[in-house]
Amino acid sequence: MGRKSDTRTREQKFHESYTITPNGCWEFKPDHTGYGRFYYAYTVGRAHRVAWELYNGPIPDGLLVRHKCDNPPCANPEHLELGTAADNAADTVGRRRTLTGERNAFAKLTEADIRFIRTAVEAGTPLQDLAGRYGTLRNIRNIVNRKTWKHVA
Repeated sequence: MGRKSDTRTREQKFHESYTITPNGCWEFKPDHTGYGRFYYAYTVGRAHRVAWELYNGPIPDGLLVRHKCDNPPCANPEHLELGTAADNAADTVGRRRTLTGERNAFAKLTEADIRFIRTAVEAGTPLQDLAGRYGTLRNIRNIVNRKTWKHVA
């Protein structure tokens, strides 16, 4: 015997595929990238994109569907908005999801080091003296001038 045909519409199956969280997110089971996945008629798609199309129509060329709730498995249309790749990158920085400072695996200094360097320079310590201990002269200048480690107060 063959497989029984699923008579549900795409929208019906969509609404049967998520759980609602206390903050109103419609969470789908995430894939390996963390985004919610929606399966229908032997196809798979990202749930937030499917939600956008169901509620708002096609996604215009060059635009992405972004999460205002910062929750990738969410597909609640009220939590979604269109934007460019640049908007999405700005969200990443604004929400502190980039690996800056000590969170970067390649960082050689700590935030405490950065504060010490800036305080020492304000107190009159020559940059060259700090460069020997904390890296290159260029690195110390960039720290002091806040070209690097900008997030450290």
